[in-house]
Amino acid sequence: MTFTPNPQIQVGDNVINTIEVAVLSRNILTGQQPTGTYSNKKLDGSVYTYSGAVTTSALVTPWISTDGFTSIDIFIRSDQPSTTSGITIAYTNNVASPTIQATSRLEYTSNGVITGYNTYSILPILNGLRVSYVSSVGTSNFFMSITLRTNSNINSYSSGQVLLTEDFANSVMLGNISNYTYGVMFGRTLALATLNFPADVWEAGGATFTYPGQPQGTAAFTLTITSTSASDIGAVISVYGLRLSTSTAYTTSQFTLGAGAPGAIVNTGVSWFRIIKLNVVSVAAGSGNVGTISSFSTVTPTIIFGTIQPTINSSNMAVYTVPQGSFMLIKRIYVSFVRNTGAANYGTLKFVSRLPNGAVYNCINFYDIVTSYSVTNSGGYLIQPGSDVLMRGLTSVNNGTLINAGFEFFLISTP
Repeated sequence: MTFTPNPQIQVGDNVINTIEVAVLSRNILTGQQPTGTYSNKKLDGSVYTYSGAVTTSALVTPWISTDGFTSIDIFIRSDQPSTTSGITIAYTNNVASPTIQATSRLEYTSNGVITGYNTYSILPILNGLRVSYVSSVGTSNFFMSITLRTNSNINSYSSGQVLLTEDFANSVMLGNISNYTYGVMFGRTLALATLNFPADVWEAGGATFTYPGQPQGTAAFTLTITSTSASDIGAVISVYGLRLSTSTAYTTSQFTLGAGAPGAIVNTGVSWFRIIKLNVVSVAAGSGNVGTISSFSTVTPTIIFGTIQPTINSSNMAVYTVPQGSFMLIKRIYVSFVRNTGAANYGTLKFVSRLPNGAVYNCINFYDIVTSYSVTNSGGYLIQPGSDVLMRGLTSVNNGTLINAGFEFFLISTP
């Protein structure tokens, strides 16, 4: 007997085979997931983990493909903070042959040290990224894990590519918003006589060194630090500022006072363009500095960077210089005008800025202040890179005037 195959059955077999091939192809095309398994859809999973020591040199991850994922979680645990903007995320459009097309910066702050960890959720940009981390000091207690996610709600992200779960300003302070840094500058004067005005709001005070409160020009000056008391010999002073007019970030250095006139002195041999904060880190005895600590140019002592009044342990200066590569967005300004006798008084004050390389300050806002009256107003002023800003008292009707003033701001670094 001769059997002739039914063409319809043949067609059916081909259809079945075609379906099997299609399903197999779909699994192969999707391939291995971050977890190491194979699936026909994207799955969450850790793609990078590091546990061990980190130093002040950058720890750099390999390039990681982010195609098909909706967010990236970066988990960090460390007993020391990172440097300012010490987490750098570089993005590329070609992981196989990467060229950095954009960057964003985050920070592991002291809040992360206190809570024990921090997690940063960011949007994927282009199709791959690489993370680098720089610690403020060396530590062996460091852990970082990078996880790719498929189910995040991208509507919850800010334009800074960070998932918003709380107040924006608080997120910036916690170091969770890329390219944003939160800052506060506060200053006060000592009791000023009418002849001391105009006077910048810092604690040089009295008839000496009241105006101006910032060096001028673009030169950097070698720094000398002195104290009026020999009891401050051995005190360690930290300096926070910009080393050069071209500096893109603030740096900190520490110096120890030795014996010398007028009471203690250290010629640091280090040059600074601007200094915005001096702190007493430690003293040989007691709980604070005994004398008045001054910082100034070694060659030209009349160029004053800042002072620390006895027992205060910190300078208080309502001044700031915007680093190159960043913009300063003023969030809030606050001013109070009092008299040390408690009697009535009246005075004027202004918030000013000076363009890069400029010698003239321009008024941003003007305040008429009555004794015991304080003013707080929203900012909204955008200050250019390289600019100086400060609070300046202009006039006072009476002697014994004390000015307290400051400003909050966001520093926005350009990628």
